Amino acid sequence: MREKVLKLKNHSGAIKYFHNTSWLLFDKVLRLFLGFLVGVWVARYLGPENYGILSFALSLVALLGVVAKLGLDDIVVREVVENPPLTSTIISTSMVIRTIAGAVAFLILVLLVLILDLAFIEKVVVILVGVSLFFSSFETFDAFFRAKLKGIYSGIAGMVALLLSSALKVLFILFNGSLFYFAIVVAIEMVVKGIFLFLFFSLTSDKLMSLQDFSWKIGKRLIAESWPLIFSSFSVIVYMRIDQLMIRSLLNVESVGLYSAAVRVAESWYFVPVTIVNSLFPAMITAKKNSESVSKQRLQYLHDLLFWFGISICVMFSIASEEIVSFLLGSEYSQSAEVLSLYVWVGVLVGLSYVRGRYWIADKSTHVIMVSTLIGMCANIFLNYSFIKMAGFVGAAWATLLSRFLSFFLIPIIYTKYGHLNSMFFRSLLFPLFLFKRLSRGGEKSGGN
Repeated sequence: MREKVLKLKNHSGAIKYFHNTSWLLFDKVLRLFLGFLVGVWVARYLGPENYGILSFALSLVALLGVVAKLGLDDIVVREVVENPPLTSTIISTSMVIRTIAGAVAFLILVLLVLILDLAFIEKVVVILVGVSLFFSSFETFDAFFRAKLKGIYSGIAGMVALLLSSALKVLFILFNGSLFYFAIVVAIEMVVKGIFLFLFFSLTSDKLMSLQDFSWKIGKRLIAESWPLIFSSFSVIVYMRIDQLMIRSLLNVESVGLYSAAVRVAESWYFVPVTIVNSLFPAMITAKKNSESVSKQRLQYLHDLLFWFGISICVMFSIASEEIVSFLLGSEYSQSAEVLSLYVWVGVLVGLSYVRGRYWIADKSTHVIMVSTLIGMCANIFLNYSFIKMAGFVGAAWATLLSRFLSFFLIPIIYTKYGHLNSMFFRSLLFPLFLFKRLSRGGEKSGGN
């Protein structure tokens, strides 16, 4: 065991992955504690109705954010890893495409605001939050830093933006700011993060980004390969947001606020599996290229880790849901406790599904992601419509959980090539038994000696 540890410490690649993971994780931890605490304070300050309006705006803008991102993030990471000499061309091309897409997304948002039957205050808040779509293209540089294992720069950019936006939110609370100010902060955070990402890219890149590096050929190839991810990303956002939009449509904005507050608490730990998988994505690509058996072995280890970490978190949240809601959100949100106790379990499948998604990207099977998320999206819409009518906003939590289960287990059955993924899940489920047997054998050998 000691030899393995020493070997790992002296392995340059392992050290780079560790440093990259550390910075990304530090950024996410800060975002969790600071963003979460300030976010809860904002929810208490605004109350269920105003918080519901803000949450509705964020959900609607998130749907249009798919158009702005074009599903290019992970494709750019893979392309930069596999084609280092073309890095400048890849980044420049992606940046131009996403800038145009961001403008188109904002125009679509404006049209939706004019068409939908919304109160004036809702329309204004949606437009203010939607300004952030113009600046989503700067996340291209985040993909560059992930590919180059330079998570420190993405981490610093995110931390500066988060600190500024959090400080502004606290000031608005202390000085009785209106709902509009909190909507503006969303755009400000995106702008600040984008500026710092661009500055760090300019300082660390071997070649500065230039419009002359734009390539229609590469652009068409990126879009051609990413279009399944566009649909799947849209489906993922629908997974995460359509419940809030349907609650607004079938119930009211106060119900959106009660539900959204519980979801925010339930999702507070999602950063852990997402950060780990994002940081190890380049290693997954390398393992996939070099050895299929090694790739599957690492995938199983990752399944075991994320599964049991998720289970432990969910049990604690479910048992103490009423106390957590009362302490964090106050008595106004007492109805949110039941949603929290249910919705938190979605996180286990979110983490494992994220692993599968990155695995399929490494295997250049993005169409599988599209089919998986489309199945889940359709199930989620149908179940939400049925369950919200039967059980109110609590029914939305049941709908999301059941649709996740359906999508998660059905895809490896449809695509038999990936049937081993369901087997990995059940091996993770039985991991304590395997571990106990291994320890028992070790004890028997020691006793025999």
